[in-house]
Amino acid sequence: MILFCIWSFTYYIYQSIYFWDFDFWNQGIARTIYGCVFSSEHFWFLFTLSGLYALTPILRTWVHNAKKKEIEYLLLLYIVFQIIRMTIILFIDRTLVQRIMDDIRIIELTGYLGYFILGYYLVKYGLSAKLKIAVYCTVPFGIAINYLVSNRLSEISGTYTPGIYDSFGIFTFVNIVALFVLVNDICKKVKFPEFVQKITKNVALDTFGIYIMHITVLDYVLGEELIVGRFNEPVEIVMITAVCFVFCGVVAAVLRRIPFVGRYLC
Repeated sequence: MILFCIWSFTYYIYQSIYFWDFDFWNQGIARTIYGCVFSSEHFWFLFTLSGLYALTPILRTWVHNAKKKEIEYLLLLYIVFQIIRMTIILFIDRTLVQRIMDDIRIIELTGYLGYFILGYYLVKYGLSAKLKIAVYCTVPFGIAINYLVSNRLSEISGTYTPGIYDSFGIFTFVNIVALFVLVNDICKKVKFPEFVQKITKNVALDTFGIYIMHITVLDYVLGEELIVGRFNEPVEIVMITAVCFVFCGVVAAVLRRIPFVGRYLC
């Protein structure tokens, strides 16, 4: 909550000056509070994370006592009623089918709860060799289908439609599982040098701060057209990603090391 309040107010000041062009001190208390709460859309992650952390004591007790098949049953329900259901909705307009898809959702299985439990399951149990190969082989097709479907939906709507890339799209879901399993297997099998482990640990500690700050850097880089239009698109994407990650990472590392208050900043 402290971190959210600090960064919401910081974003409010930044957007007031950079985008809204008004004196935020003269907007009144109610307007300031409203502006802070809704200062940036990417703070949805903080609310989601808070909810998952609040449920963790209950989930920890359940997963430690649940049988493997019971966890698999829950994950199957999540895939059917969240991942597949949301994928179907992405492919259709507001029709009777979408109305049905909205009505059959199970509230408790929506959101990122399934991903939270899935991560635990993959680390503890992993995937069978055959299923792992199947997941890896699906990745190129998933990437291609996402690209083609996004283009098609964009043509139909007349505007860029990236919905299929959402975390709950079936193809994105498979790609996420494949990447998570691959990294987990590498970390278990490869003994990295101590300095690599130290660097990795520090970067991991900085990623939360990187997420908090990345929107501001992206807005500035894109708004000022520092990179856009100077190179071809794939190169620009890589450059913008690198600038954003490195700059935010350095700032997060510095803020995190400030005595007493660093842990409240990122």
